[in-house]
Amino acid sequence: KCLFYVYHGEVQLFANCQKRNEYPTALANYKIGSIFGETSFFSNEGQVFGAKSVGFTSLYTLDFDKFESILHQFPQDHVLM
Repeated sequence: KCLFYVYHGEVQLFANCQKRNEYPTALANYKIGSIFGETSFFSNEGQVFGAKSVGFTSLYTLDFDKFESILHQFPQDHVLM
């Protein structure tokens, strides 16, 4: 589980296909400064969407396990999720 931040470029989000011959449905475009993946990051659910870069794109990612380990280092900032 990761949280994604678009540093440069654009990412298109797709609904995962239910059938093998089905084309993915584009749901949203995320541009510079956008964050996505928060639903699966903060819930304990898997990814339900796919993502594709539109041209050259740079992303920052925050892995949930790394995030959790940082929270444990600063217990005064820890909030039950």
